[in-house]
Amino acid sequence: MTNDVLENGTVAQKQIICATLLFMPIAYMVVPIAMHFTGVLPERGYGNFDEQLTLIVGGFFLMAGVSSAAFSMILKKKLVGRSERSKISEEQARFQAVLVAMVLSESGAVMGLVLMLLTGNVIFGALLCGISFAITCFHFPSRHWLENGA
Repeated sequence: MTNDVLENGTVAQKQIICATLLFMPIAYMVVPIAMHFTGVLPERGYGNFDEQLTLIVGGFFLMAGVSSAAFSMILKKKLVGRSERSKISEEQARFQAVLVAMVLSESGAVMGLVLMLLTGNVIFGALLCGISFAITCFHFPSRHWLENGA
């Protein structure tokens, strides 16, 4: 199915696939926040780290999440130009670049989810998910861009 959409799919089908990727960071943010407010998520998270280790783990996940989301913008530009050197069409190359960029930017939200679950720090985890969502929104392809690349 995905290969068929990748090669012969309509723009609307490609945008639907991208829309599902677009809203995943929101899901990664809502679940632990709901767990926090219902009391299922412990105040110090499931890792139950001391304060210093919580700061180190939190800092690592924040840096890694923001870096991966930001790197997705650079990678997308590199992948769009790939069609000149390969046997795929420009439209296919643009769609593949968007998929890779959206998944990579979504990894920041996954790190935010892990941060919330390990440390119980809902604020920084939600911030990371929000940044990831914003960058994923940035990658969402318009019909014109998918068809023309401009």
